[in-house]
Amino acid sequence: ELDEALLVRFGRSSGGALAPVSSFIGGVAAQEALKAVTGKFTPLRQFLYWDALEALPAPPPAAAECAPRGDRYDGNRAVIGEAALGALRRGRYFVVGAGALGCEWLKCLALLGAATDGGVVHVTDMDQIERSNLNRQFLFRPSDLGAPKSTAAAAKCAQLNPAFRAVAHEAAVGAPGSPFDDAFWGGLDGVISALDNVAARLHVDRMCVLHRKPLLESGTAGTKANTQVVLPGLTASYGASTDPPDDDIPVCTVKAFPYVLEHCVQWARDLFEAQFVQAPRRVNAWAARPDALAAELGQRGA
Repeated sequence: ELDEALLVRFGRSSGGALAPVSSFIGGVAAQEALKAVTGKFTPLRQFLYWDALEALPAPPPAAAECAPRGDRYDGNRAVIGEAALGALRRGRYFVVGAGALGCEWLKCLALLGAATDGGVVHVTDMDQIERSNLNRQFLFRPSDLGAPKSTAAAAKCAQLNPAFRAVAHEAAVGAPGSPFDDAFWGGLDGVISALDNVAARLHVDRMCVLHRKPLLESGTAGTKANTQVVLPGLTASYGASTDPPDDDIPVCTVKAFPYVLEHCVQWARDLFEAQFVQAPRRVNAWAARPDALAAELGQRGA
């Protein structure tokens, strides 16, 4: 027996496109391409089914709300309707962290049309862009090296959508004297957390619960990742469960501002490794093969 309501929702949404869904499909396609090129991992040899019906408005918007209007948001409008699109445009959001996940969230917000009609997206990150960031934090380019991540990410999203309004910060959430006071939290419509340490994630979670703001909690560590939607009063909060202690030290924090004992020790170890292990190893390799040095300098344009 066919579910008529489901077929109607599928028919309407199939005529549109949402940036987060496109990002997921693109990520899966890229993953399968890498599997084929490297031969290191087993590719998918079956059907992959995935849906995000929970992202659709309930009840479904009327057909007139989803009708095209000849602007760049017709693909979004066909899926979520004009009312939800208008709420996104007028919303005030806070993205905490502008690393690999933060770049993805900011890109999706810009392409969805968030903060383009009276709204604003605040983004904060204390780190500066390092060369090692360029392989996964796709908003950044070599010309951005040394720039604050939040500032560069906001500027890149403005290029994706000139109407997108973002305000960049370099302050830590929860730090004394930061601009993120009770009035700031109270004026938000939603929060996205993309942090790399548990303490800061717990603080963001507490503030969202205190001010009853919806939170999309997310994080990555190597090949591991997690997401959690927190709706105060309806779902469990991030702090309701206990994460294992942080075994890994965030590389960005070590390079930009090592402020605890463990970070300082790791910073010293990295510096020793670079100066007394890696550099002599490269010199020895060049001495053994002068042609390798010439090839490397040629690649650098020297």
